Amino acid sequence: MAPGQDSVIARCGVERPAEFAVGTSVEQVNGVQWFRVSDSALASTTWFAVDRGVYVAVTVPDGAGSEPLVEMSDAIAKALPAVKPDPKPLPR
Repeated sequence: MAPGQDSVIARCGVERPAEFAVGTSVEQVNGVQWFRVSDSALASTTWFAVDRGVYVAVTVPDGAGSEPLVEMSDAIAKALPAVKPDPKPLPR
């Protein structure tokens, strides 16, 4: 990133996001399925890779574009085998 820009933060082995439930939409980037959680108060978005054996979170500042997610997708696809996503069930 260029000087003065906010950082991209990657974390591996995080908990399943509470908002990730049956029926929520995901986006696929270079073979990795991502679930998006926006935080307008922090002007950032956290993307969770939800189709790997561990959850990976990537937080990017608003306006960062798609490059950080594309690069992380490529690295994740090479390092972690895909599994079926496991969203939390809907309440009964």
